[in-house]
Amino acid sequence: MSEMEINHDDRMLDALIVQALEAQPQTAIPTDFAARIASQLPARRQAFPRQRNFGTMFSWIGVITLIVALFFLAPSATHGSSTEEWMELFVCSQLLCLLVWMALRAHRTHKA
Repeated sequence: MSEMEINHDDRMLDALIVQALEAQPQTAIPTDFAARIASQLPARRQAFPRQRNFGTMFSWIGVITLIVALFFLAPSATHGSSTEEWMELFVCSQLLCLLVWMALRAHRTHKA
């Protein structure tokens, strides 16, 4: 085989490879494909996950923390320090606001 024939064969092979790579594949999806796949799937059970109320849980943690803070601040407030009295008032107001919010939220969820 001559060198010219080898070059010609290489060019022909390259042209065939390029033609094969540039050709668009023909895809055809049957019309009943989705129905066939759906019929093969097992029946789905209806899952009812337990609703988690992280807001309520953290609110209770906050209430307990504020009550503990009040027990620690109460003896120091009798000494008459203005800063400690304001801290106790601040903790009491936070506790009151948190309890009112929780009561309104509970009322709203049980009402619906």
